[in-house]
Formats: sequence, C-alpha cells, structure tokens
Amino acid sequence: MKYRWDKKYLYWGVTIFLILAAGMALATIFFQWQSLLSTVNFVLGLFTPIFYGIIIAFLLNPIVKFFERVQRRIFRKKIQKAKNPKRSNTAIRAVAVIVTLLFMLGIIAGLFWMVIPALIESISRIFSNLNTYYTNLTDWLNSFSQSEGMVSAFIQEGLDTAYQFINNWVRNDLPQHMQALLPAAAESLGAVIGFFSNLIIGIVVSVYLLFSKEKFIAQMKKLTYACLKKERANAVIEVSQHANRMFSGFISGRILDSAIIGILCFIAMLILGLPYPHLIAVIVGVTNIIPFFGPFIGAIPSGFLILMIDPWQCLYFVILIIVLQQIDGNIIDPRIQGNVTGLSGFWILLSITVFGGLFGLVGIVLGVPSFAVLYGLVRRWVNRSLKKRKMDLALETYMEDGRIYENDPEEDLDHGYTEPVKVDPATRAAEQAARKRKRKASTWLAKKMRSRKEKKGGVQEPPDDDKDDFGF
Repeated sequence: MKYRWDKKYLYWGVTIFLILAAGMALATIFFQWQSLLSTVNFVLGLFTPIFYGIIIAFLLNPIVKFFERVQRRIFRKKIQKAKNPKRSNTAIRAVAVIVTLLFMLGIIAGLFWMVIPALIESISRIFSNLNTYYTNLTDWLNSFSQSEGMVSAFIQEGLDTAYQFINNWVRNDLPQHMQALLPAAAESLGAVIGFFSNLIIGIVVSVYLLFSKEKFIAQMKKLTYACLKKERANAVIEVSQHANRMFSGFISGRILDSAIIGILCFIAMLILGLPYPHLIAVIVGVTNIIPFFGPFIGAIPSGFLILMIDPWQCLYFVILIIVLQQIDGNIIDPRIQGNVTGLSGFWILLSITVFGGLFGLVGIVLGVPSFAVLYGLVRRWVNRSLKKRKMDLALETYMEDGRIYENDPEEDLDHGYTEPVKVDPATRAAEQAARKRKRKASTWLAKKMRSRKEKKGGVQEPPDDDKDDFGF
C-alpha cells in the first residue's frame, strides 16, 4: 500500500515525531554539554593538520602566483610553442610550489639563525644585569625626586620591597615550584611535539592544495550548485570571493608592513645606539601585525626594558616609535594595503574589541577582515532593499534633517505630511524624464498594437494543428 503524505494522521504523526526528536536532541545538548564539547574538540583535533594546511596554502598562494607569472614571462615563447599546454602548466605549477616552499624555509631558517642567538644573548644579559638595572633606576629616581625627601624615601622603600620579594622568590620559592612544574612541563613538551607533527602534516597538505587548487575550487563550486539554487549558489560564491579578497589582502599586507617596520626599527636602534636591537625589533615587528593596538603592545615592554638601563634612551626609543608609526600610517601602510577593508577607525576599534573578547589573540588579528566581510554583507543587503524601494543609495541624502519620501513635494503634502523633504534636483529631474519616456513608449506601443488589430480585423486563433499537446 502506498502512503500519501497528504493524509491527515500521517502528516501529524511525522510532525509530532520530529518535534519529539528535536526536543530530545536539545535536552541531550543541554544536560551533556561538557561531554558534547569534548567530543567536538576531539573531532576538530583530528582535522587540525588539515586546518594548518589550508592556512599555509592560503598564505603561500600569492607567492606561488608571483613565481608562476615570473616563469610565464621568462619562458613565454616556449610556452606558446608547446604541443601540450596542460603539461607545461603542470610543470610551471610544480616549479612555483617547490620554489615557494624553499623560499619560505630559507627565510624562516635565516630569521632563526639571525634572531634566536641574539634573543638568547639579550635575555641572558637582562637576567645577569638585574642588579645593575635596579641600581640605575634607583639612582635616576633619587636624582629626579631629590628635592622632595618624602617622595624619594617612599620610592626607595617600594623599590627595596619589590627587589627583595623578587630575589627571595627566585632563590627560595622557585626551586620548590620547579618540582611541581615538571608534569606541566612534560605535558607542554608533548603539546609542542604534537604541534610540530601537525605542522609538518599541514605543510604536506598545503602542497597538495597549492598544486591542485583549481580542481578543489571546482569541486566546491560543483557541490555548492548541487546543494543550493542557482541564485543562492551565485550569492555564496560572490561572498566567498569577497572574503578571499579581504583576508588575503589584509593578512599579506599586514605581514609585509610588519616586516618593514621591524627592519626599520632595527636599523634605527643600531644608529641611535639603543640596547637590545634584535629583541626589541622582533617585538615591535610581531606586535605590529595587530591593528590599532599593536604598536602600543610592543612599545610598552620594550620601553620598560630600556628604562631599566637608561631613562634618556627610553625617551629616544619612545620618540623613535612615534616617528615609525607616523611613517607607517601615512606612507607605508597606504601604499601596501590602501583601503582594503573600507572600514573607518571606529569600526576597526569595535571589531578588534568584540572579536578579541570572543576569540582571543586570533580574534584580534583576524577581527578586522572578518568584520569587513560582515560589513560588506550588511551594506549589500541595505543597498538591495533601497533599490527595491527606488530610493537613493548615496549617504549624503540621509544626512539632511527631516523625513525622506519617494513622492513629489506636492504629493507628500497631499498625503498629510507637514513638510516635504529636500531631494537632489538633478536626481528628481532624471526620474521625471525617465517617467515621461516610459509613458511615451507605452503610449506608442498601445497605438501600434491597436493599428495592427484594426488592419487584421481582430486577433484570430491559430489552427488546431499548430497547438502542442498542452494546448499552447
């Protein structure tokens, strides 16, 4: 017996079953939240190397494109004469991917070779010279407040207390805590080993993604068109392309900008003779990736390190950071990125605050392009809604006082509005001209159809042989 879905009892039975199943699922999620969350984290942990591979491929894709363009320019004639273009494109892609990986590994190895020994030396020098830094800071504060004996005594007492606390903690409490820290250190070592193993697998995955990126993109597009209607699939693809432009432009631009700022900071510190140039240049360059707050995050601990050595050099460093940020904001960053996101300073601050509070450091770094994508979607929806209502899209129109209506001022008054809204005269004239052309075209078309009917003596039905099986 074949069941019919339009039967009353079957319809209500299926509906009640679905409601009960949804209720049980929600109850399970509510009461077993921790176990469900641990299961989700375990499943996501299995896909961690894939996520690493996608991120690495996304970051290396612009470099691969650059090396492909270079090869096509160099071997342009050979590529044109090639009998098998597909094979030549495959060879170009393979060479570009290999050169990109070697290039990035060389840069990372060079940075480690140049920076790590200097960082170790700087950090060891900091710990070995703590007494000297304390003495210098105390002498400077005493000389600064020697006119006020009470202020000097208060500062000296606070510094002595802090120094004794740190010294006692390092000598007495730290060795005892080290025994308790051994299990945590072993766990951290296991996490580090797991991170590097996932990273190696991610690099292998990124090679596959870079080598066959067109094929993977085509498969995702095919799946999108299979699951959604054509209009919705086109909208999803447009949003994906917009997000790709936002993230790729923002991330690549921030990395290049931060590298330039780090190099300029290192050179300027060497010229000015400031201490710890390697360590501070790395801190300033890395924290500069964070928009808006990055320069302050890097400058505060760096300035404190220099302050313990020489307060005047700390002042020079603060002036150097201010000059570097002015150069970055007015010259370097506009030339590298331009206005990629299209966001004002208020929206950038809001995005960093919200996404940073939700997702931590990752949200601080990626909050601006993520918010730019959401901002673009909202702006697209607003413009589409205004177009359906035949209203102006220019923001200047909505800056005027009063209400905005689509009708003429006289019609607005007739509808009971006390005061018509000012509209751009050029826009109103263009709309009136378009309405006149539309009326003339409709009048001409009506006259033409009427004259044809009069000549033919009326509209005749086609013979039965010309109709199809559906009667059309």
